[in-house]
Amino acid sequence: MVWNDEIKQELPERWEVSALGNIMDINMGQSPKGASYNAIGEGLPFYQGCNEFGNIYPTIKKYTTDPVKTAKQHDILMSVRAPVGAINIANMDCCIGRGLCAVNNNYYTHLYFMIKDIACILSKKYNSGTTFGSICKADLEMIKVGYPHNKVLYNFHNICIPIFDILQTNTQEIDSLIEVRTSLVKILFS
Repeated sequence: MVWNDEIKQELPERWEVSALGNIMDINMGQSPKGASYNAIGEGLPFYQGCNEFGNIYPTIKKYTTDPVKTAKQHDILMSVRAPVGAINIANMDCCIGRGLCAVNNNYYTHLYFMIKDIACILSKKYNSGTTFGSICKADLEMIKVGYPHNKVLYNFHNICIPIFDILQTNTQEIDSLIEVRTSLVKILFS
């Protein structure tokens, strides 16, 4: 480990310091017209903010037939408006509203943990006091972080992908079981 004055912390040797804008794409959300919203599954799932967030993956509450800004499967979704910093992973292509941004690069498993650390710091900074917290793309792009070389990223990503796949499968099964339980409870009380 070597002390880095630029970000005021120790980093493993050979890690570099880089601005987030240089190591990932940041896509700020924009809400579609309200007339395009539906609950019957037409169009893309639409996430407005962190209200739809679960532990790791968001829960679909509505859809839109007129998406403006989209995120791809495995993009990291982050809340950029009060509360700033909540994160989830897009488990399918979706539309993102103005309360979210989607970030991505080739190593979403590493990116998830890196953004999770950054989100904690942003949450403390932007979610205190009485003002409405928000962060813009330019502010995100300028945040400096320690970043490993590609071989480390590649190896980490390949170790983590099977774990993330299991998490996604288990989350989908849990959601299906919850739907079945809800249906059975409705039938029971009818």
